[in-house]
Amino acid sequence: MPDDPSRKRGVQGWRWSVAKGATEWLSPALLDDPEIFLFHNPPLKESAVRAVSIASGPQGEIFLKHYKIRSYRERWKYLVLPSKARREWQMAHHALRKGITTPLPLAMAERRNGLLLRDAFLVTQAILPSAPLIELIPRGGYQELLVQAAGLLKSSHEAGLLHLDLHAGNILVEKDGKKLYLIDLHRSKIVRNISRRRRLWNLAQFFYSLKGWLSTDDKKAFLQRYDEAADTFAGELEQGLREIEVQEERIQRRHMRSRTKRCLKQSGGFSVTREQSWQIWCRRGWKPQQLLKIVARHLDIVAKKKEGLIKADRRTAITLFNYKETRVCVKEYRYQGFWQRLKEIFRGSKARRGWLMGNGLVVRGISEIVPQALLEKRKRGLLQEAFLLMETPPGYVELDRSVVKTFEAQGDDDTQKEAFLNAFAGFMAELYLRTITHKDLKTCNIMVREREDTWNFGLVDMDDVRLDKKISHRRFLKGLIQLHTSTPLCIDMRDRRRFLTRYLQLIKQDNIGNIIQGVIKGSQGRQLVYVAPSGDVVRDVDWEGACKAAGELALCEEEP
Repeated sequence: MPDDPSRKRGVQGWRWSVAKGATEWLSPALLDDPEIFLFHNPPLKESAVRAVSIASGPQGEIFLKHYKIRSYRERWKYLVLPSKARREWQMAHHALRKGITTPLPLAMAERRNGLLLRDAFLVTQAILPSAPLIELIPRGGYQELLVQAAGLLKSSHEAGLLHLDLHAGNILVEKDGKKLYLIDLHRSKIVRNISRRRRLWNLAQFFYSLKGWLSTDDKKAFLQRYDEAADTFAGELEQGLREIEVQEERIQRRHMRSRTKRCLKQSGGFSVTREQSWQIWCRRGWKPQQLLKIVARHLDIVAKKKEGLIKADRRTAITLFNYKETRVCVKEYRYQGFWQRLKEIFRGSKARRGWLMGNGLVVRGISEIVPQALLEKRKRGLLQEAFLLMETPPGYVELDRSVVKTFEAQGDDDTQKEAFLNAFAGFMAELYLRTITHKDLKTCNIMVREREDTWNFGLVDMDDVRLDKKISHRRFLKGLIQLHTSTPLCIDMRDRRRFLTRYLQLIKQDNIGNIIQGVIKGSQGRQLVYVAPSGDVVRDVDWEGACKAAGELALCEEEP
């Protein structure tokens, strides 16, 4: 199909570019008014940024993308940059000229107010029946598809087309599997010569999108097809695979950071609104008035000290109650005085950090305790009030309360206790290996829920959580000391030794004896503080003496 488009002006300011020879594919109703046409062909998928539909045309099925412009910032951006629709239109024509298979670009339209872009449409050939490669890989028998994908990506790189959002969902497979198409080219660019570093990064993107499905042998077979001419890896596939795996780890870290920050933006899963004098960030499905009712109920519980009050002091107040069918925990951040409010400007809002870190834990699959909303009220830029709302599934209780209730009267039967400590060691090891730390790792800040054959754990006081930060030995040891001095004594010294040994083995720490001795020395002089079902417990403990009294399996002795 020639790349020399003809132009057509539709109603309401639409300006079309139609590829020569493509008019016979397009309905006149679409060219006249794409919005009305889309109304009669509802979207198959819609988000805050675009909607996609499939419709019948005179020559067969066509695929429509409606790109939405969400803000004036985007409108200004498209004064100097091509819109996503125009970018994909241009890249698709370039790909076809270079022999790279992609759906035929039929037409593109933009609508502007003066020079500012309002929205845009792209119309392409619909490849039916078909499925994204990412849906076919889990079904098995995909080796031939991988080889074809390697050939497609090699051709793309040789043609100078670099897909910046390359994943297995952007490779479309016809039903018979004989032809693969590269799609969603709006995040592509033309490069005269794609360097080896960029190729490795692109291949790492592809492998990362299939993480957990591809074996090492699958990846090697892919690279053998990609590097048939030995011009990228020079036959050193093992070395190339190691370099790609390093890039995969970087992509994963960046992906996690991006998903974590999504809760601060208007997106498919979150909304950002203003209601009265409140700035509200929340998961989609919540209405501002519902959230304000929850806050009002929290304030009533705190003021009248009703059932559901967990904590109230000069800095925070915490309540737990049911709102309709949802068990909600509300944490109120109090700002008393000018200097306390001014401090938040420089260190950042603790409430907002809790919202961000809590969603970061959910993204990483760490916690079932899901932040639902953040509400902030400011006056002249200074924070006046802030509330963090979390959904807490039934059954979760603080670790210290759970330990006392479960094990204090258990006697000499250690079977359940050992299983519990092994599960807890696994949770702690996962936090460490994912570089997740908590600045106040007391047992009251760890929640636990007993299941049929295991235990689930989660973290609270999420404003003290840190993600993707290198864990220093000092920070690591401090967390263990906090944990040790807040664990009830029904977990005796031998139990603690077993837990620490198991935990340190899981994170591959060799100096187990030195770390255990560091925990004992660091605990000396600290009181034992925890929350039992009957109330707060504060007790003086001679940690070194208790350790020595436990005998040869004492916490302070080195494992043989």
